[in-house]
Amino acid sequence: MKYYIARDKDGRLYKYPYWCGMVASSIPHKHINGYPFDGNFYAVGSDYQPHKGEEIDSNLYPNILYDNSPILVEE
Repeated sequence: MKYYIARDKDGRLYKYPYWCGMVASSIPHKHINGYPFDGNFYAVGSDYQPHKGEEIDSNLYPNILYDNSPILVEE
């Protein structure tokens, strides 16, 4: 099973679904606005709006940081 894991600046972890037909715009990515923004949201889907994924235990995946997320995880 594959899914994306992302950590926000506050240290919380979020899980996003994955499927093999995803296009680039539907893969979770950091949402960057043209004005100052704290970077805690990830854009998902074709509407380019920031959405939170499913929050999971922040102690899981200690190797995933805000700077290197989201990461595709396979279990």
